[in-house]
Amino acid sequence: MTLVLDKKRLGMAIYFVNAEWQERKGLLLSDDTLMDVAQFRATDMSLQKYFDHEDPIGYWPNYWVRNYGYKLPEHWDDEANNVESIGKGFTSPSAFMEALYHSDAHRPHVTGDVAFFYAHRYFGVGYNESDAGVPYLVLMTAPPELAVEDDDDHNIFLPVVRRGIFRSVRAG
Repeated sequence: MTLVLDKKRLGMAIYFVNAEWQERKGLLLSDDTLMDVAQFRATDMSLQKYFDHEDPIGYWPNYWVRNYGYKLPEHWDDEANNVESIGKGFTSPSAFMEALYHSDAHRPHVTGDVAFFYAHRYFGVGYNESDAGVPYLVLMTAPPELAVEDDDDHNIFLPVVRRGIFRSVRAG
């Protein structure tokens, strides 16, 4: 299937992949499923007029990615966000990406400058405007859909956002 992106989504994808601060240059690939989820999330937020990782029904980004059929590591909680950055009101795709880069909480996600997010090689972007013309933008990233082997000899810490707080949690 060939995915056709509108000008805004294409601009986000190009800026994300080619930004000078991108640590995963040459390693990032768009993913149709992540593109679909990101577009769904941007549209859902703009239509329902909310701006949050948790939607009004109580579902989180990890849930939505799985619901669309993408296989995330089993130990990632459905009621968490390991995959999504969102923006509202940005006048351009580059302004959105730069704002994420300049945010301490979002920089690791967009740059891949920590091992957890460096492994996120697949991405999708979403863009939609509300009836009032307010842009909603979404970036989704995820690791390849491979089984993750947990090794009891290692402590694995995952960055996660819950209830608006960014923290690390021990997996397993």
